[in-house]
Amino acid sequence: MHEYKSLLAGTAPAFIDFMNASQHWNENYEKRFIAFDNYLFNMHRNESVLTQDMVDAWCSVRPEESANANIARTSVVIAFMRYLQRRGLTNVKEPDRPKPQKCTHIPHAFTTEELTRFFYACDHIIVQNNRKASLVKKLILCVIFRLMYCTGLRPKEARMLKKNEVDLEHGVLNIVETKGHDQHYVAVHESMVIIMREYERRMEELVPERVY
Repeated sequence: MHEYKSLLAGTAPAFIDFMNASQHWNENYEKRFIAFDNYLFNMHRNESVLTQDMVDAWCSVRPEESANANIARTSVVIAFMRYLQRRGLTNVKEPDRPKPQKCTHIPHAFTTEELTRFFYACDHIIVQNNRKASLVKKLILCVIFRLMYCTGLRPKEARMLKKNEVDLEHGVLNIVETKGHDQHYVAVHESMVIIMREYERRMEELVPERVY
């Protein structure tokens, strides 16, 4: 767990406990709150009280930062300010933030040919000098993209999947590391389970002590 070094040290642990208890704390919040702590420590290490100027400076829109990126970066700080305000621990007001922008990005729909070529490229990655790290990388890429394709898992959900969260007997995934705290189960098609069983066999030979 990160050791808070700035003037947040006295209130951060209780805030994080509160956010965890209300199931609103997540990995992104943690990273951004740590960044806020580092900013306060580096720029205001001799201060003991959080001020409006400190919060406004951190939450202001940065050059090349979109409105949505700013909202995502500062959301945990806004939540922290509300936490302090409701307990009478600060007079600092929430800074003005930009309005959310409507996403205009159009996702790319892969054709059958593109998918075939993509998975072919994964399957034919060259293992460098028979190095274990190179072989492990190839095994992971061959499986993880197929798993996302056939189940609809988010990249983080697939990447953070632990061994003990995969039931290869019944073909069920226990998705714990997900967006927010929406733990759920995902059934996997038998054809994918067969691939995953072979992956498990090979990985047990190469990295038997692995967690993921």
